[in-house]
Amino acid sequence: MLRRDYLFLIFLFFAFINPLSIFFMNTPFVFLFSVTLTVMLWIGIRGRESIYRGNSFEIILGSSLLVGNYARNLLGILGGFQIGIFDIFLIFLGSYIIFYGVRGLRAGTGPLIYFGLIYMGYQAEFAFPVLVQLEYAMLNQIAPSLSLIGMKAEVFGDFIRLTTQVETYFLQIGGPFAGIKGFLSYAPLSALLVLDLKTSRVNKALLVSLGIVTTFLVSLARIWLIFFVILAIGIDLGLATRTFFAFGLYLAWIVIFKVVISRT
Repeated sequence: MLRRDYLFLIFLFFAFINPLSIFFMNTPFVFLFSVTLTVMLWIGIRGRESIYRGNSFEIILGSSLLVGNYARNLLGILGGFQIGIFDIFLIFLGSYIIFYGVRGLRAGTGPLIYFGLIYMGYQAEFAFPVLVQLEYAMLNQIAPSLSLIGMKAEVFGDFIRLTTQVETYFLQIGGPFAGIKGFLSYAPLSALLVLDLKTSRVNKALLVSLGIVTTFLVSLARIWLIFFVILAIGIDLGLATRTFFAFGLYLAWIVIFKVVISRT
């Protein structure tokens, strides 16, 4: 018989990825899949089964959060029509209460804090336009190194001109492509992974700093990888698959970072 934790992960997967979220709300599958896989990987890395169970009232409460949130989106109430970070927070919260009850939320604070930090980061990007300039600054950092793979890149604000031996491409760069959202998403996760360690506060502070710095470097590598994929398999297929490759790099980094800090 499957452990409750495994059943929870299966339930969580379908709570995020289902016909309602993909087809009726037109939520980008790559976005949902990446977030879902990140949360499932986080829970799998921690590997702790909660001693608490949701009672009948808590199962109804958690189910109400799930159903109510989907209904709100389907009806277009308070923005609605598409799953976002706040919706993901509510979906995780409702699912966790169903399986582990309100008392069990203490063990689930990591992902809840994670979603909260991502939400604040995204809101900060809307509130402070200067953060958009950071996106373009990251592109300018990467552009010179593309000569190593036979590409010439020139950045003009939110446009980039890529020149290969075959042809020239003009691409308009969005925030998710430029890397700042990936950094905002995974830098807090590196800190949360460190908080689980049994070590001194000084070591934790050093490891958190290491996590933030390496996340930034991975964000730069992610942009470089996207351009490499475009060069290797063509512009059309490269743009279609870029997010999978990029988030694959982030997920691989999570595993490697966890292994490294666990040996310290």
